[in-house]
Amino acid sequence: MVRADYRTPEVNDVVRYRYGAAETALLKNRISEFGFTMAEVPGECAPQTEIERLGKALGLGEPYVAALYQRGDTRAHGALYTDVRSRAHNTHPGFGTTEGQTIHVDGLLEPIGTIRTTILFCVRPAVSGGRTVLFNSSAAFETLRHSDPAAAESLRDPGVLRRRSTLPNVDAGHTGPAFAYDNGLLITRYSEGPTVEWNAPPGRSAELERALNFLRAAAEDKRYSIALRLGAGEALIFRNDVISHGREAYRDDPAAPRHLIRTLYLESP
Repeated sequence: MVRADYRTPEVNDVVRYRYGAAETALLKNRISEFGFTMAEVPGECAPQTEIERLGKALGLGEPYVAALYQRGDTRAHGALYTDVRSRAHNTHPGFGTTEGQTIHVDGLLEPIGTIRTTILFCVRPAVSGGRTVLFNSSAAFETLRHSDPAAAESLRDPGVLRRRSTLPNVDAGHTGPAFAYDNGLLITRYSEGPTVEWNAPPGRSAELERALNFLRAAAEDKRYSIALRLGAGEALIFRNDVISHGREAYRDDPAAPRHLIRTLYLESP
């Protein structure tokens, strides 16, 4: 997947998924190749049940609540099946707004690579906008590693990336590398935006600056980045430990607002 080119037309394909063995193998192969896949499920069950069936078929194990939402003061924002929709009473800076979200990985407090898979299930799309942006940050890192090894190495420093909560009155964060290798697999927690603080390793400010300039440019490059719009009854399954993701701003129909359900897993397909 770190060699995938997102300009390949087939990356946009939605697999018509009916839980057959051949279809399941196809989903797994696409996730292995591209880091993600999209699936249109039968729609015979409630959304949560469809997600449960999909996770079980892919061998993802049980859903996981991110560490940030296991705290007493944040549990209201966390669930095994998290509703992502704009509501007046929802104070979550990402889930409860129609604004865009910058590139990030799920699991702000978790060590790199902990949350391996994310499923986003679309109950109802927005009137306009709201596409999920996927950035193959691992592929971009590998390109950087070959062209500027010193810059790439700065991103593997254990103190280079601190992410902190932006929930109101919640002081929580985690510091670690932006990229690492796990049994030979390149994994990522590359993120940008208001949750992020970059800390250059001693004497390596120039290297980190070059690295970040490269990644930020790569995030706009169609080789590494793609924006996907889910329709009702479609699921996006992606490797949260390998690619980064964000969201475009969107416009809602007040009578039928955009509604996605997010589920996290500690296993990969």
